[in-house]
Amino acid sequence: MRKILNILLIVLGIGGLALIGITIFIGTSMGKRAENIEGIKSTEYRTRTELRNLIVYEFDSIKKQMPYELIIREKDSVLIYDYKNKTDSTKNMSFRYLKHNGNLYFGPDEFGISIKNEFQTDFKFDQYNLTEEMIDGMGALLFNRLYGVLGFDNGWEKHFYYLTEQNINEIKLPILYRETE
Repeated sequence: MRKILNILLIVLGIGGLALIGITIFIGTSMGKRAENIEGIKSTEYRTRTELRNLIVYEFDSIKKQMPYELIIREKDSVLIYDYKNKTDSTKNMSFRYLKHNGNLYFGPDEFGISIKNEFQTDFKFDQYNLTEEMIDGMGALLFNRLYGVLGFDNGWEKHFYYLTEQNINEIKLPILYRETE
């Protein structure tokens, strides 16, 4: 009887160790699967970060200069340009470029190319305008897929320019002029 009890205890011990081993194996493989899923999510976007200086012109004179960080995220069908103000997050701006139609979005407003290669530096910037005419709507916007937004006219006599340290002294501002009818 004692032999059977010892054998039973050994079998239960081996079974318990096997159960612990299986639990560890399943837990580890699920953890690796979760890492893979997170890895897919993090590589879903290709991301690039650059520094920009926002220069705000009002009636042809500089009113403000602010440091920004530009985060460009590329997904299959869209490029997202997030301009993060380094001191005041309420001044952040975001633009989306849809690859399939070549249009640019700022909030709900849609912009289409009106003039190709309108302004040239090391990059060729296309001029975009609202696709639908709006009273008191935004004016022109200069954009290049690699650089992002160079400048835009907010429609209220203010121009916003996102410049790098390299081109801040090379580009003579203001570039944009509101068309008058």
